[in-house]
Amino acid sequence: MLNLLLNENMKIYRRMRTWIMMAVIVILTLTVLLIGHFEAPSLSEAVISRTLWHGISVAGANLIFLCTIFTVVIGADSVAGEFSSGTIKLLLIRPASRAKILLSKYVSMLVFAIVLILILLISAFLISGILEGFSSIADGTAGHVLAIYGTSSIEMLLIVTLAFMLSTVFRSSSLAIGMSLGLLFIGPLLVLLIAKYSWAKYYLFSNTLTQYVNHDPLIDGLTLNFSIGVLLAYFIIFNLLSWVIFIKRDVAA
Repeated sequence: MLNLLLNENMKIYRRMRTWIMMAVIVILTLTVLLIGHFEAPSLSEAVISRTLWHGISVAGANLIFLCTIFTVVIGADSVAGEFSSGTIKLLLIRPASRAKILLSKYVSMLVFAIVLILILLISAFLISGILEGFSSIADGTAGHVLAIYGTSSIEMLLIVTLAFMLSTVFRSSSLAIGMSLGLLFIGPLLVLLIAKYSWAKYYLFSNTLTQYVNHDPLIDGLTLNFSIGVLLAYFIIFNLLSWVIFIKRDVAA
């Protein structure tokens, strides 16, 4: 299993696009925080708080979305890319089971997602600290900011798992990327349109956990435990579809 994980990670990190994605995260973090730093003096302290954790929060609000997009691209290409290049047959002749092969791809995708989030968080911490000072590191807002990062990461997990499932089912990276990003952009907007229906509470984007950190639930009657249960159900369904179809698929087809 370890060799499979090393092999999948090598496929990800040997490509120039991976390093470009990481560099873009750092560059945009610097850009966003510089803009915030130099715009802030024109605003009163009542409007904006120039602190270390405020900068980290601003970076997360603007760039976790981009981390999700980058991970969707990697995840969508993980399985579909093997089919399109014809290397899937070479991969499956290994002694490892199909389940382990797919698991190694999925775990490698999640590791990449974690790497991007850490790059964002660490670069935001350092840049915001340099610009605003580290004196506010213990101002009591760290928990709230980290909760936003954590709940946003869970939403990211669901979207990239969806992209991975679509890549496995349809063997098309472009389709997986298009559908996943389309849902990522349009999905939250649909909540407002369907909120009046009783079944809206089962909709994926009605149950994003960030809403419980920032404000009241988007739909009346939703609770944190219910939303966690719904997201867990989606997570299990997406993964079951991926594994069942990949294990049973005729590669020659």
